[in-house]
Amino acid sequence: MTTYRQAADQAFTRLVTLWDKTISFQNGGGGGGFFWMCGNTLHVAIDYLRMSQQRDSYGFSEDALNFFDKYITNKDPKTWKNDPFWVDDYGWWGIALGQAYFGADVLGYSADLKKRLYDHILNCWIAMNSAWDPSLMKNIDPQVQIYGGVPNSTDDVTLSGRNCVTNEVYWRLCWTLFDITHDANFLPKDQDAATWFAAGKKAGVLFNPDGLVNERFKGTKDFNPNWNWLGDQGLFLACCFLNKQFDQNNLGLNQAISIVKSVQTSRVISQEIPVLHEELAPYSQFYLDYAGGKGVFMRNLAELNWYFHNVPGTTYDEWIRTNAAAVWNHRTSEGQFNFFWNNEGTEPQNWGYNDPMTKAVLQASGLSALTAASTFNPDTAIPAKVAATAGARD
Repeated sequence: MTTYRQAADQAFTRLVTLWDKTISFQNGGGGGGFFWMCGNTLHVAIDYLRMSQQRDSYGFSEDALNFFDKYITNKDPKTWKNDPFWVDDYGWWGIALGQAYFGADVLGYSADLKKRLYDHILNCWIAMNSAWDPSLMKNIDPQVQIYGGVPNSTDDVTLSGRNCVTNEVYWRLCWTLFDITHDANFLPKDQDAATWFAAGKKAGVLFNPDGLVNERFKGTKDFNPNWNWLGDQGLFLACCFLNKQFDQNNLGLNQAISIVKSVQTSRVISQEIPVLHEELAPYSQFYLDYAGGKGVFMRNLAELNWYFHNVPGTTYDEWIRTNAAAVWNHRTSEGQFNFFWNNEGTEPQNWGYNDPMTKAVLQASGLSALTAASTFNPDTAIPAKVAATAGARD
């Protein structure tokens, strides 16, 4: 029988090949999503290396920084909001590089590389902070008066505007730099994502009827009432968890737990097969951009699970193992992970990007589940099929 750690090791080995020193992303084709998806794949690789206590002998961070510098040549991050890539990309990158910074000793990074990581994290924060828009957000309901937030693009295109994911990654990046520096200036009160989300919660436009975070506030441009991306759920729960010491406007630990419960109830195949499920994005040009949502949720759930391991009997271990087992048991003959973790749907014929990059993104998503399962259950054998259980905690 294969253990969760053995499966994670094999999945990571395949990811190294698919990563190909970032070549697969440089040749990704499709739209500009290749940039942020490279940063997100870095995050997954660093999480695995830190979990397994390995040095980064593969050069992931060096590769990633060189990739970043190849595409971001503008030296003034305050103006990056006007560049071709969307603003939330810098949040994804900053958070990923933060994970590498925090794990620098285990990963075997030099002082020079660690400083280079920090400089890029800081620039990503400056880019997002400089993009904050203090104006009133347009809403079809005139009673909803919400100001502020970071838009993902200054262009009026499909899915542009002050959506949730952009402000979640900004919120998380603020915490990243605060945790590095202990400087409260990185949690600015006049540009506070927690306050922005709290305003959305109070106005009744943040959550859907199931208690899930909407892709963007109800009533704003491009709002889709049926779109509640699992990546949003993961990022939001992690930010609320980090916010627990302040619990500002009830956006703290209890809110993080509430999001998890909502996902357990409404975003799994069934209560008998509690494997994460979501459909493809409503826009085909963004299929791959949103294909990693389950992995994003799982890695952020893993952070909450760390906390609950200090509270006997309240971990999410079983649910995490169930999802990791589904990923592993439904891999292809070449060891490739799929979008539908339990093979409950039909995979798209066209993802809009080249094959190596597409496979890297999907592999990274599944690896997040195996990394999470390996953290506390490395030597547990993966069952031949997903256990039929409605329980999501041990």
